[in-house]
Amino acid sequence: MMRTILFACLCLCSVLGLGATEHTVDSLFTARQYREAAAALEQQIETSGESAARYANLGNCYYMLGDLGHAVLNYERATLLDPRDEAIATARMVLMKKTVDKLPDAESWFTLTGAKLAYALPLPLLLALSLVLFSLVVGSCVAFALGQTSRGKRVSFYTGLVSLLLTLFVGALILHWVYATHSATEKAVIIQPEVNIYTSPSSRAGIKTQLHEGTRLRLIGAPVGEFQQFTLGDGTEGWIASEAIEPIIRR
Repeated sequence: MMRTILFACLCLCSVLGLGATEHTVDSLFTARQYREAAAALEQQIETSGESAARYANLGNCYYMLGDLGHAVLNYERATLLDPRDEAIATARMVLMKKTVDKLPDAESWFTLTGAKLAYALPLPLLLALSLVLFSLVVGSCVAFALGQTSRGKRVSFYTGLVSLLLTLFVGALILHWVYATHSATEKAVIIQPEVNIYTSPSSRAGIKTQLHEGTRLRLIGAPVGEFQQFTLGDGTEGWIASEAIEPIIRR
């Protein structure tokens, strides 16, 4: 009962806040046919393309099926497509609190702070702002070169300097959007209820610890046989069976 009440709020955020999916999926979800709704959403993603709304609603379906691993996975995908959506961010945080391991993102403080700044404005606006600032830099350089008075040159110089610094800052925010997509190629989510973590790429190696569904990993290098090396947000490293995880970026 608590599961239904809790996620009813999240589903409301997803369907109303993100834009409704096709009527068939909405009907299946309302009828509590979550497995059929998930299958329909997977088909929509394959045929009509990815969207934050579809992944969020797919995460809702998996949560209602008791599959926390795939629920977290799809909310990570939804966040990647629309990192500025507050409804997705809220639901994602609720899911993180439901995981057994409750580990932080495998990101530095610097990266997380940069994300908050970068996502404060939409990417198209950042691009437009960078062009305006760069134009000011060029205009200030021309005004400085053609200036006839020391006062005019001084105003042009400081205007150009400030514009240049702001251009570099906005450029850094734009690069963060690019970095986030690249970084996601190295991330995965545990989709099995409980898995062993080994000290080396072999099931005969010593078991270092156990992790649970929904925990997010940063992958290290290529798989070795049936195992993948990873690191966690707390700095822990180990090896995990490749079948127990699924990358955030669909392959």
